[in-house]
Amino acid sequence: MFSAWCKILALVGYRRVLLVEKLLDAPIPPVVARLPVDVDVMRESEVDEYLAFRPDVDAADVRRRLEAGDLCFVARHQGRIVHAAWSVSGRARIDFLGREFRLAPDEVYTDESHTLPSFRGLDIAAARSAHTRRYYQEAGYRRSLAIVFPESRPACRAVAKLGYRPLGTMGYWKLGPWRFDFFRAHRHGQTWAGNKRGSGTRRAQSE
Repeated sequence: MFSAWCKILALVGYRRVLLVEKLLDAPIPPVVARLPVDVDVMRESEVDEYLAFRPDVDAADVRRRLEAGDLCFVARHQGRIVHAAWSVSGRARIDFLGREFRLAPDEVYTDESHTLPSFRGLDIAAARSAHTRRYYQEAGYRRSLAIVFPESRPACRAVAKLGYRPLGTMGYWKLGPWRFDFFRAHRHGQTWAGNKRGSGTRRAQSE
C-alpha cells in the first residue's frame, strides 16, 4: 500500500519526506537487541562484505562515500552484517528528492538504514542507532537528523520509538519543466499525532 501510494504521488509530480530530529543533549542509554550483535564503523577493507549484504547498491558509490568521509555503521550477528546505516556531516543528499541541504557543523544526518528482512523486528536498528548517536554525542555533535516517509506508519513508529520528533516536511511539486521545492516547518512542540508535547502518548501516523 505504501509503495503504491508513493508511485501515485510521483506520477502527479509530488514528492515529500518528513525531516526528523533527535537532540544529543542527554545521556544515551544503550539499547540491547533481541539477539547478540556487534556494532562498529565499517572499514574500507570490508566493502565487499557490505556489498554482499546490499547487492542492490553500486560499489563505486560505496567507495566514493567512504572517501568523502561518510561513515557506515554496521551491526553483525555471528560475524555477518545484518543491518547498516550511513551517517553524513557537512552536506546531506536526499536522492528521493534529488536535492541536497547543508548541515550545521554540529549536526549529523543518517540515511540508507537497512536491515535484512529475516532480522527485522529484533531491535537491531535501535541498538545501532543508539550506538551511532552516542558516537556523535561524544564527538561534540548537538543534533541527529534523518528522514522518513510520512505515508509509512511502521517507519514513523520506528523513529518515534527512538525519540525522534518531526521537524518539518520537505519536498517538491513538479509540472512539466517547472519544479517548486518547499520546506514546511512543524509547529514548536508538535508531536507525531500533531499534539503539543506532554499532552499525551505519542503515536506515529501519516501526516
